[in-house]
Amino acid sequence: MKILKAWWHSASEILVVFNRDLPSVCDLKVSGADRIPAFSVSRPPKQLFAKYSSYYIDCDTVYFRMAEENFPNCSKCGDMDYYLCGSFNGWGGAIGNQRWKMRASSDGAMEISAKISELGIPKRTAHFKFAAGDGHWLEPRADAPNIEHDRHGFANLRLNLDRTGAHLLSIKFEDVCGLCDNLKVSAPDLGCSVDVEVAQLLFQIYSNAKLGCRLEEGVTKFSIFAPRASSARVLWSRDGKDFEGSIEASTSDGAVWTAAAGKDICGAFYVWRIGGKNSTPGTDFDSGKNIADPYALAMDSSSGYSIVQYALPRKHKNFKPPSWHDLVVVEAHLRDVLAKAPVGITAGDRLRFEGLSKWLKSEDCYLRKTGANCVELQPVQEFTAAKYEDYEWGYMPVNWFAPASSYSSNPREGSQYADFSALVDAFHNAGIAVILDVVYNHVGEPNYLMRVDKEYYFEIDRHGNLENFSGCGNDFRAHVPMARRMIIDSLKHFMSVYGVDGFRFDLAELLGLGVLREIERELKAENPHVILIAEPWSFRGHIAAALRDTGFASWNDGFREFMLSYAKGGGNFDGFKYFMRGSMGGTSRFPAQSVNYLESHDDMCLFDRITTSYHMPSLADISRYKIAYALVLIAHGIPMLAEGFDLLRTKYGKDNTYKDGAANALDYERGGRFPGLCNWMRNFVKFRKSAEARALRPEHPVSDGFFEFFAGDMSSAAAVLFNADGSISCPRVFAAFNPSENFAEIPVGGEDSGEFKHIADIDNFDMDGLKVDSCSFAHGVLKLPPLSFGLWISRR
Repeated sequence: MKILKAWWHSASEILVVFNRDLPSVCDLKVSGADRIPAFSVSRPPKQLFAKYSSYYIDCDTVYFRMAEENFPNCSKCGDMDYYLCGSFNGWGGAIGNQRWKMRASSDGAMEISAKISELGIPKRTAHFKFAAGDGHWLEPRADAPNIEHDRHGFANLRLNLDRTGAHLLSIKFEDVCGLCDNLKVSAPDLGCSVDVEVAQLLFQIYSNAKLGCRLEEGVTKFSIFAPRASSARVLWSRDGKDFEGSIEASTSDGAVWTAAAGKDICGAFYVWRIGGKNSTPGTDFDSGKNIADPYALAMDSSSGYSIVQYALPRKHKNFKPPSWHDLVVVEAHLRDVLAKAPVGITAGDRLRFEGLSKWLKSEDCYLRKTGANCVELQPVQEFTAAKYEDYEWGYMPVNWFAPASSYSSNPREGSQYADFSALVDAFHNAGIAVILDVVYNHVGEPNYLMRVDKEYYFEIDRHGNLENFSGCGNDFRAHVPMARRMIIDSLKHFMSVYGVDGFRFDLAELLGLGVLREIERELKAENPHVILIAEPWSFRGHIAAALRDTGFASWNDGFREFMLSYAKGGGNFDGFKYFMRGSMGGTSRFPAQSVNYLESHDDMCLFDRITTSYHMPSLADISRYKIAYALVLIAHGIPMLAEGFDLLRTKYGKDNTYKDGAANALDYERGGRFPGLCNWMRNFVKFRKSAEARALRPEHPVSDGFFEFFAGDMSSAAAVLFNADGSISCPRVFAAFNPSENFAEIPVGGEDSGEFKHIADIDNFDMDGLKVDSCSFAHGVLKLPPLSFGLWISRR
């Protein structure tokens, strides 16, 4: 007999698990602190064990229970079914089998029971897991008492018939205990002991106290959340070189530490230093290391000091972003756009917010000329940058409240506030909404939060090793209360202080559906029009289907891969119809929930996935590129364009350019080599936003007869008629695609060219109508040349 695990169930109760059922309550001792409150030992109800292990046994029946909080990637929603899968029922073969379908219980958990005889468990042990009806597996929490990893590294839960729940004991204290001490539980009569794990209690801690620095009654005050610290102090300096003040902090609740400077030191530089016991793998305290304030509103550099700056909500231009269904988004990186910009600005301006603000004042600004009415800026929150001039994508954040110091004109003076404010205003003055690409799934270096509380802020295993489903070295524990609060506080900060219109969440799957729902609820309470977009995957899983029942739109990777294949001559008619409909009935509940795109900052750009003739592309290469973007701009959903889409952008085959500023810089001269393509793309964007294209931008799900699709005869050619039943008061739009290298004919029934105005083909775009029809459209048959496209709008 031995103790397997002990952990805090509440601030006054410890649960202790043994390796097999106990015939009776045994004597337990607690040590490790100067003062141990009086306590009693008892046997709790068996069901309490299921709260952590997902099962308990009563008589001859096993009760399996699935609580959402025990599975970080659980995406429970109204129409999602869940199944019990294990070594006793064929694992994945049980998915879809009604016998193993979980049912909702009165307390919100999902449950199912089975007789031990039905399970047929050899050697009295088995492994199990839960899976969603769409096939994705729910990953158990790393601190589950019965978690085990197989030889492939997959995490499963162990069912042991000798551990029914009667192997669990409870230690209840007469007084609340703190978390600073590393307590140990021992069973003297059995000769065994174990350290008490704090995670379960730690993750319940929440405070609504003010955090960061602020001015109160003429005095600068600092507050930081550090629930297991034993000491904390603030060091500050006027010059950012030699500290001239050291302020001891105190805590009244054991969680939030506060220090007061005694006067207003606005503009000063400061850091925290936090001390504590490193008696478990879940802490990394070092009172000699500087820690930037997680709530600082400005930093002089990513590895430097926080700057005393107070939140100053301001009046914004009365700007209302386009409705979601009217959006045309262009993804852009500040320095990519500015590096070779044909505008008279200084070399320094080409690195920072100020340069783009200046260029946006001109109608010749590239981002204005694209016609996009919304820009999605790659990360601008303070990110890892060794030097001011270093090129970074920005996906390694170190602070979520401060605009990037390396994009600021004078970061040591805290110019970030004015610089980024001016940029947002410049976009709004140009009629362009601003979405920020935000990264809350991991943090960069220096990892200041690791020094505040490693286990609270990061997903770790029981050995203290960081989980890494982000692929960036750590996974932020977004679901714990103060981590959720920090995310939401920072998003609200960028909305209220800077007037940002929306956010795109990097690797949103790692945040979890619960956190995303709370973000939506909190932000829409502040601004009902806020734009919310998720990148719905990570290396752990995919939640696009689960996001259907939220107010988030999702990057549609299915569209990306299918439509690229289609533009290159592959694909199929059913896929064409599905993605033209905006993925409705699949991952979308409303048309604008699908963000349709074919390229982004990641991986190869679109042109390089079509051809390797980067310098001298063939007409066929250019035609396929145009067909691909025509698919993006025609389909229902939010079209997202990549910077340089109208310049026939190439990175010359490079598939990872996250530190390669030269490869990413937009080549405006290349656009000049292909003026026809450039004008065609921009005219297409203009058309997409026009009243004539209203049928491409429905706000709500459309009628059954809204679409009419036509398949090519013995080819991949296809056509679609929008508003076929006239259910929307706007022109009908007819689009046809032939990505094959042969002539194609498409039977189109009673449709006749006389009813339509031909406004675009693969070479030309003219809203007044093309002078020459390259596509023959008569007698119920549409004839298309090889590698062609046609676009018509109804004359009435």
